[in-house]
Amino acid sequence: MALDEKIVQEMDKLKITPGEYKHKKSGNIYIVLGVARNATDREQLMVKYISTVNTDDYPAGTEWIAPLNYFKRKFEMLFEVPRYEY
Repeated sequence: MALDEKIVQEMDKLKITPGEYKHKKSGNIYIVLGVARNATDREQLMVKYISTVNTDDYPAGTEWIAPLNYFKRKFEMLFEVPRYEY
């Protein structure tokens, strides 16, 4: 099944590429599977990704979804850095 053209265009515009991303704060690696539309409102784009490390709360391999704008949000440290880096 092909991705909706609007989703593909938005992924390209926001530079979300499936693959490994490093979380800037924790240093953990996550594997982004892709972007999907929220079934509830059919507008909000969600990023689906998998953790690669065990934590006290969740095992490696746990699947997550997060709103695209959350995934793309920047941390404010000494300077702004992306939350995840490809």
